Order: sequence, then structure tokens, then C-alpha cells
Amino acid sequence: MITSPTAPPIMQLRLNGVFIPTWRGMVEISAYSVTDTASFDTFIANAPLDYGALSQTVSPCPYEVFIGQAGQIMRSNASQRLLYALLEEEDGRYEEDRIELRARGVLALLIDQRITARLPMNQTVDKLIAWVISQFGLTSQVASSVSSDFPNGVPAGKLLQYQYVAMSRNYRAFELITALAEGLGWDVRVQGTTVIVGPPPTRGQVPEISKVWGNNAGEKLSVIHNALHSRNIKVIVKSYLPHLKVRTASLRAIQNSPAILGLPTPGNPSSRGPQPQGNQTGFTSVGGNYTGEVYVFHVPGLDANQCDAMASKIRDDLTRREFIVEFTWSPSLQELQTLVPAGTEWTLNLSGCSQRSANGLYHPRKVTWEWDSGENEDGDASGLTCTVSAVNHELSAAMAPTGGI
Repeated sequence: MITSPTAPPIMQLRLNGVFIPTWRGMVEISAYSVTDTASFDTFIANAPLDYGALSQTVSPCPYEVFIGQAGQIMRSNASQRLLYALLEEEDGRYEEDRIELRARGVLALLIDQRITARLPMNQTVDKLIAWVISQFGLTSQVASSVSSDFPNGVPAGKLLQYQYVAMSRNYRAFELITALAEGLGWDVRVQGTTVIVGPPPTRGQVPEISKVWGNNAGEKLSVIHNALHSRNIKVIVKSYLPHLKVRTASLRAIQNSPAILGLPTPGNPSSRGPQPQGNQTGFTSVGGNYTGEVYVFHVPGLDANQCDAMASKIRDDLTRREFIVEFTWSPSLQELQTLVPAGTEWTLNLSGCSQRSANGLYHPRKVTWEWDSGENEDGDASGLTCTVSAVNHELSAAMAPTGGI
């Protein structure tokens, strides 16, 4: 099939390898350790498959989304595949001749399933994570836990509290993986059917997209900055005092304290009374029922009180400096070649804002792709758009809602 070099890009859906004609679709990719989601609308009449029967015979059913020019999308081209997911639900509306096909990313296999076998806690962190991932038919890519302090790798039992180790039955696979990854400052992300666990990428290791607002760079742009304490974040500081028997520090909320730049210097524990030991945790948030994001920092050598103080200071410093952008535009074909395989691992260099404080480098928290073959309310072709929600600082390796969805 011959296509025009200027043909607009489309999104294409395949179920179990079979092409599904659709007219509208949405894919949401998260930088957090939660599963990605997708939803597409297609016709019920003359459908190429009986979707209900398919999901009963092929379970889980592969759900693949591609982006490219019509007639030039190849399933074998990994750079065109935006998402590899699993069919979760079909919602048919016969009076509208429409069925919505919904999916979740492959992390759903780890989030939904529980491990019932007792685990070898003397196994190294990287080997244990790789083993758990392999039990669910997924490929693992796990960083090495070898370091100068642990030349043979970090034993899993070093990172998990005693209570958690003793309760080593019937917990979710993803809970175990994120607990181990969090202990080393790693994050969990997915490319295709490969679960990648390791340090988050930094600037220079990922592609960068530059946009100048006001220079035909985008369709929508919003910038949010919290001048006081942000009510949608929570800061947790975790530490470990070595060479002592493990205990868990109690979690205590901190009252709002004056903003202080910089981080406190770790001090020696008091010599009076029982000294703090083992895993230490402190946290701080603003407001009552907390439902926002969690930022986790790992700082060695702090007791629980120092963790609390550190969390308060990080929160104040972070919320004063943090800008949150939501930017929508129609990517060019060249940009698609960069963004589609990158997922959320890229940066946005934004300039041209009249409020100069909003200019700068932003790191995606969530990337939403939307495609519609029809027209919008103004009669214009909707086409393909990308909306990125991003912050002007690197994401903490475990700043996510770790329970998944």
C-alpha cells in the first residue's frame, strides 16, 4: 500500500495479533510503579473477532497498541509499539453498535497475583526480583546489587523488616518487588513484556524534546506552582543504622515548620537510654486525608527523629521549587520516532513562557496519548495528540502510589 509521506499518524490496536479497526483510542503511561491503561472504541457488527469468546480461550489476551502512518505500521517494529498490555474488559453498547475494549499493562500480572511460597531471604535482591518476575511469564531486566559494601550482592533480608520477612506468605508479587527496589532507590518500569528494575535514568541518558510556547509549539499548556505547602505530596525519608539488631521506628506526623533550605547533617544518636537501631522512617504531609503523591528518599545514618526533620525540610524546599506542567500537542513524525519507544523516559525542555519561572526542564509523570479518526466540536479532524504531565525535578525512585491499580 502506497501512503503519502505527509499522511497523519494513527493509533492501531491488535488483540492476540489480530488487527482491530477502531475509530478512537486512549493510552495512559505512568512513570510511577503502577500499571499503564488503554481504552479503544470499535464496532460490534462485523467485528473480526468474538471478543468475549477470545478472552475465554486466550487468557491473558495480548493487547498491543502501535503508532505510525497508516499502511506503514509493522507489528515486528518495536519502535512503533506504544503499549503491550492485557485485555481486561469489554463493554458492548448494542444500541450504539459500539464496544469499548479496555486493558491494563503487564504489571497487572504482578499486582493482582499473590505469592504463596516461602522465599529464600538469603538470596540477593536482584536475583530474587528476577525470580519473582519470571514466575508470571515476564522477562526481567534487573540491575546488579553488587557494591563495595556488598561485593556479593545485597541479601534480600537486609532490606526487609523482620515482620515482613516473617510474613513471607500470601502477599502480592508487586509488593515484594517494590519493597526490595525501594530499599536500593530503584524504580520499576516496563518496556513491552520486559519488567525493568533499577536506578531511574537521569538527564543525558534519555531523549529530550524542546518546545517554545507561543511559537506554534502546542495546543494547551497549564502550569501549577504551590506557593505555600503543597497539599498533594507526602515526603518519606528512610534510613538504616547498621551493626545493630533491627527495629522499626514509629511513624510520627510533623507539624508544619519554617522552610529551611538544604538538608540537616546527620548527628550521632544520644548516648542516654536505648539507642535507635535498624530501619528508621520519618514522614511529613500537609492536610488531613492524604491522597496525593509520595516522594521517598533514602539517607543513611539517620534516626527516626532526624528522618522526620529531614522529611519536613525536603517537603518545604520541594514545594517551593516545584512547577507542574500539563502540555498538549500533536507530535511530528520525527518526535513520534523518539517518544513512542521512550514511554515516560524522556524530558521536556520548555521555554517561551511569559512567566519565566515556568521555563525549564521537566520530567514526565504521566503521558497520555489520544487518537480520534473523526471530528471535534469545531469540525476539525481530532487526529493524534500527546498530553504530558511533568514536574521540573527528577522523580524519586519510589515516589509513587506503590499499591498499583
